Amino acid sequence: MKKILLQLFGLLAAASSLQSANGQCCTIIDMAKEAGTFTIRDSRSGRIQLFKPDALEGAELKIGDSVDVKFDSMKVVSVKGVAKTYDLLEPLYNDSCCVVMKLDTLMPDSVFRVTARNISSGKSIYFNLPSTLRPSLDSGTVVFMHPSHGYAMVATRTDSTRKALFGFPVLEKPDN
Repeated sequence: MKKILLQLFGLLAAASSLQSANGQCCTIIDMAKEAGTFTIRDSRSGRIQLFKPDALEGAELKIGDSVDVKFDSMKVVSVKGVAKTYDLLEPLYNDSCCVVMKLDTLMPDSVFRVTARNISSGKSIYFNLPSTLRPSLDSGTVVFMHPSHGYAMVATRTDSTRKALFGFPVLEKPDN
């Protein structure tokens, strides 16, 4: 009996570590109830996508819920830890509000601070950008914003044919 319990415990521990390694990659950051679509953001890369669940599931979802996706096949594979299959949709770019003015290195080879200027108000916004996206941004790059979720979004190519949208929280005040 003890041996069976130890084996069962080992299987549970292995399943738990596998789940935490794969984990839920994305979080719902916005929803358009009239369209039935939800905006999700990959917490590792910042990538932004949309998906449209069935009406019953959509009625139960809220901002902050977890979603796991496979970007290579453009599919949602689970919602709130329950296996589901939905197609990922192209994100809405919304209004281009700002233009990148400068990029400062915060941590070498890791994070860049982006300063962008709002083209209407002249006010600056700030957000941090991972170094993996740095080669695709320069002064003059367009920044998109959507007022409901507070993310600065930039478009970049993920390969030679596909463009992707990445979003990063707008910072209230830059930390120096």
